[in-house]
Amino acid sequence: MSEAAKTAFVFSGGGSLGAVHVGMLEALLEAGVGAECVAGTSVGALNAAFFAARPDAAGVRRQREAWASLRTCDVFPPSPLRFALALTPLSNHLVSPDGLEAIVRKWVGLERLEDAALPLAVVAADLVAGAPVVLRSGPAVDALLASTAIPGIFPPRQIDGRELVDGGVVENSPLSAAIADGATRVIVLPCGNTCDLRGLQVPALAIVLQSLNVMLARQLAVDLERYGAAADVRVVPVACPLPTRPHDFSASTRLMDEARDHTRRWLDQGGLDGWR
Repeated sequence: MSEAAKTAFVFSGGGSLGAVHVGMLEALLEAGVGAECVAGTSVGALNAAFFAARPDAAGVRRQREAWASLRTCDVFPPSPLRFALALTPLSNHLVSPDGLEAIVRKWVGLERLEDAALPLAVVAADLVAGAPVVLRSGPAVDALLASTAIPGIFPPRQIDGRELVDGGVVENSPLSAAIADGATRVIVLPCGNTCDLRGLQVPALAIVLQSLNVMLARQLAVDLERYGAAADVRVVPVACPLPTRPHDFSASTRLMDEARDHTRRWLDQGGLDGWR
């Protein structure tokens, strides 16, 4: 590997399936693979920020504890009144962001993005301009709530006069942000998608999130073609089918364990061989 090479971890969005990132990180760190910068979108931004705050095995263990403790109602608290209001001009979202904000404040441990131990890029989308917004400084909670503001589900977050929503709307795997930060080698940590919903009860929220995940997986293929010449990009494979719906956090431990084992096999089979 070139001594001048700079490695980035890029964390994709994908709802509760973001638990797989933790298992991937465990396997990568076990193999001695680290990063000099990170970028993330949506739940990937949360995981990127968590990792960037403490980019070592102890930090990832704490990240595993956080994911294992999550419940669906922590992120998507049920509120019939909120759902009713969302059908009127009085509200622009179905779910209160209070639960998600509490999670960010408890677990991420950053006051500002620039406080992270690694350079951190959080990607959101400008709702009006339809363009990506890369946040590298400023209050961490605001940036992360903007990047995770699934349109219609969570409210937009206003930063510097712009209405920002989930970065997956424009760039779910922010390769461009990592390359702009000087990365010559990029490891993409995708969330994948449920792959097979047969046998699972599928409420409306799960259908929305699953549809987004399928669309965004196709976007990654386009991005790989676009940025493949600018950096050596490797994508950690995701096991399929994943055993849960993208709004259900009850299977996080299983997702982390399976992703760790799957990533170990990928590395053993030469997933990073021939890096330039």
